[in-house]
Amino acid sequence: MEDPALPDILEAHFEALIRYGAAKARLLENTPGLPAEAAGLFALVRRLQESLQPVRPEPTFRRTLGQQLVQEARRRHTRRVLGIPVEQAARALRPLWVLPVAALGTASLVGVGAYAYWRRLRHLAARDKALAA
Repeated sequence: MEDPALPDILEAHFEALIRYGAAKARLLENTPGLPAEAAGLFALVRRLQESLQPVRPEPTFRRTLGQQLVQEARRRHTRRVLGIPVEQAARALRPLWVLPVAALGTASLVGVGAYAYWRRLRHLAARDKALAA
């Protein structure tokens, strides 16, 4: 990545892919005069984008979790009205929520990590160039 414009092009490509979708990003990919290594980098960014889609819980999970939260709120309200002390230790929710949250966290960390690594490489290259001047 010796061409100083390549990091800017890659950042514009990433932003276009995230904000406007693949069609807008392809316009940037087809820009004439790009360095040869840009095609491979664009393909990598597209694969990451396709692989790291946000995780969304199923509607049944959301409905069940909502019902459990409402039931617990009603129990606590009833205890408070009757003057029964609320348990000090919070009751653990059923482990249904662990898997989607863990998957979401892992996918987010991988995507953010890849982007942060690319940004760090760009920053280090700019710093080395400034020191060389």
